[in-house]
Amino acid sequence: MITVTVQRTIGAPREKVFAALTDHANYARFPGIKASKLTKAGRKERNGVGAERFVDAGLLRVHEKITAYDAPASFSYQIFQSFPPLLHQGG
Repeated sequence: MITVTVQRTIGAPREKVFAALTDHANYARFPGIKASKLTKAGRKERNGVGAERFVDAGLLRVHEKITAYDAPASFSYQIFQSFPPLLHQGG
């Protein structure tokens, strides 16, 4: 199994960074992302726990579900369907 760990320091207020990373509408602005859409709104926050989204990165397309949401500190997600298929233990 391959493990990928990414760590970055971003010179911006954490609230703005959190909003950019959790709002599906921002994803198309990231390099390599062709499109993204919210397929199911979250329970309390639109992009919060329970939200489901589709992300199209060209050769990779994923459906993911938000499993934890603690603004503006952290969030977690699980890919539940992808093409090509991949094993995802959470992010």
